[in-house]
Amino acid sequence: MNTRQENSRPIIATVICVVCMIAIIVLAATLIRANGTRNFVIIAAVVVAIVVIWNIWSKKRVVSDTKKPSASTSTITENPIIEVPSQVTTPAFPAETLKETTKAAHKSKDKPKNSTGTVCLIGGHYYCLDHHERSIHIDAGKKFPPCRGAEKPHSAIWSMDKPTGVKPIEIEIEGMRTGSICIESGQYFCKDHPNRVINMMQDKRFPPCQGEGKGHSALWVLQKE
Repeated sequence: MNTRQENSRPIIATVICVVCMIAIIVLAATLIRANGTRNFVIIAAVVVAIVVIWNIWSKKRVVSDTKKPSASTSTITENPIIEVPSQVTTPAFPAETLKETTKAAHKSKDKPKNSTGTVCLIGGHYYCLDHHERSIHIDAGKKFPPCRGAEKPHSAIWSMDKPTGVKPIEIEIEGMRTGSICIESGQYFCKDHPNRVINMMQDKRFPPCQGEGKGHSALWVLQKE
């Protein structure tokens, strides 16, 4: 409706101007007797009507031009820019490195829990399942060592629980040999040389018995108060 009204306004104004011009010409021709004055009025009416009509239609063109969308705007709306996310590429590792990593993972899975070479999850005091008299103290995050005794060190499985089938007193005595970890702080004397006494702190290793001659592996006994 608004567009039709805007388009019809210049036409209506043009018709009104033409009607007014004709009316003025008719009135001048009938009422004015002097030829010079009559001709001047008629010419003036025609010129004024032409100027008014030209002004009306020029304004109409200006209004229509301002309402047209620009070419750049239409291009942007028709062809929006789509951002494509960049692909993240992961670095390629050599095939040999991948094989070695896979082999190491399989080896760690094949090993039993708390065995030599595996990582300790809970720190504490552990006993060798093959040699109940040998014990170690290990912190969490450290790898379990081999079992070391008088014989050649060997791969072992370590347990926090005292092995079954051995009397508690035997475990306590055997755990006090040279090289084993002290479970209870206190004064200890050599079973073979009672006059040789040492002060031991918990989690420290028992030393050999040092006497007049060469030091020897000893069994240390806790002095009871």
